[in-house]
Amino acid sequence: MDYVIISQVVKLLQPAILTDEELSFLLGKPNNYVFSFIMDPSDKRRFTEAQLDILPFLLNCTYSDLIPNDTPSGEIQLFDTNRIESKKETTFVHSIDDATNRIRITWKKEKLKSGSFRRNNELLISSLQTWIKAGYFNKGRNGLEICTALKHSCKFTFSVSDLEKSLKVLSGKRRQLLDKKIVHGMINYFAT
Repeated sequence: MDYVIISQVVKLLQPAILTDEELSFLLGKPNNYVFSFIMDPSDKRRFTEAQLDILPFLLNCTYSDLIPNDTPSGEIQLFDTNRIESKKETTFVHSIDDATNRIRITWKKEKLKSGSFRRNNELLISSLQTWIKAGYFNKGRNGLEICTALKHSCKFTFSVSDLEKSLKVLSGKRRQLLDKKIVHGMINYFAT
């Protein structure tokens, strides 16, 4: 079932206008959480029940989109898992056995151009600084909580990537306004 869910998440990322890094951030996990399972099938990191509950919300889908009703029973064996790096993309390749033959599956992920960087969203950073002063971060907050609260209260647009970058800036050595701590397996941000 883990493989079926991962496969569906990969299919649903683009329509949801999310990258796997942004989804990982909202789930409070390190980057490439979605693809790491394919590279190491023995890895114990799977989607938890709590994450499965919020995935349909994050991916703008239904539970049956995430876990199709016609999923055949039995185990899916992964073979020939491989990660191929090129200048433009990372390719994740693996094979699974169908009832009659082996099927090769390829997932591609574009890389950022070398030397490129994300610009700071100064309006977002300013809003977060106001929230820090107001005590919002006195209680630890995870990425999803922060993103949801901002989307409801801010009158400007921002991406999940903008939020992740802004939180990194505010928890970096230059500003040191936020600390990161792992709480219940998720990264939480606290006022310093």
